[in-house]
Amino acid sequence: MDQHDRCRLDHGVGSSVTSRRLLRLALGVGIALIWVAGALAWTAQGVVVSYTGPGDIVAFSSWYGLRAYSGTYAAGVGKLINIRNTATNETCDVPSLTTGGFGLVSGCSGSSSGDTVAVFCALSSGTCTVTEAYDQVGTNHVSQSTAANQPALTASCLGSFYCIAPAASTNAALLGAGNVTPATGVVALAGVAQRTSGTNPAVIISENGVSAGSGFNQLSQNSSANNWRLSNNTTSLVFSATDSKWHAANGNINGASTVANLDGTETTGSVTGVTVAGATRFARGATSTTNQVEEAGYLDNSTFSSGNRTSLCQNEQAYYGASNFGATC
Repeated sequence: MDQHDRCRLDHGVGSSVTSRRLLRLALGVGIALIWVAGALAWTAQGVVVSYTGPGDIVAFSSWYGLRAYSGTYAAGVGKLINIRNTATNETCDVPSLTTGGFGLVSGCSGSSSGDTVAVFCALSSGTCTVTEAYDQVGTNHVSQSTAANQPALTASCLGSFYCIAPAASTNAALLGAGNVTPATGVVALAGVAQRTSGTNPAVIISENGVSAGSGFNQLSQNSSANNWRLSNNTTSLVFSATDSKWHAANGNINGASTVANLDGTETTGSVTGVTVAGATRFARGATSTTNQVEEAGYLDNSTFSSGNRTSLCQNEQAYYGASNFGATC
């Protein structure tokens, strides 16, 4: 090999080898950057979907409450409730955080957008009532335009969580604007609540009803101490639920296959749901009786499986703190 050949090797082939090495290095860096970007995107996505709500377990027909229905609803910063300051009459929406709970108030009728719920409700030494609970599944929102009948938004009643507290009146309820007509009378219902005084049947969630004072297919407290019920307003499956204790309850109104799950304990019976058209009611009070509600919803013309019932109970207790409930799922 002469000097010219060695020069060609050094400057041609050698340069080619160097170029390939640089190319491989560049590709490696590029792949690494893509991997890092993908990992970051996955992490960001993981943060969004790390919250799990009831809607990630069962697809409800309608759902209301003080936390997001699902990870998707939380990620979209969906609206939970509309609240009114009793001193100023200003109203604001409360959107969800991506973690499911309360975000800063928005869409206010005054200038309070961006405040925390605590700051907004304390303005001018006021308190807050709930004027509307948004249906986080569809458009069957429930509301109350009469100020005296709007349930209170009360702080720190389930651990550090707010709750909805209707007055001791059958008129104190959040009601749907239109009627719901159950398809067959088969319905699944779920909710988190406690009865704090009295022994009348305050309603947690009723799929349909005729007036503020009555509901048909419902999950409610029974007209006796320390009992709840699944009821069609005539026939009921009654099950034990200690008063002044928070409970996670769900179950199916399904004729002879009716079943209720309260904090993991199941009771069976027979209740046939009705198909009469009526307005949904959520967090309804009762005469001489007070109750507090966190969330509730219904699934029309379908039932919860045994696994659904257990998972819903566990999901609710995990979010609000199992130690805050009457028993653990």
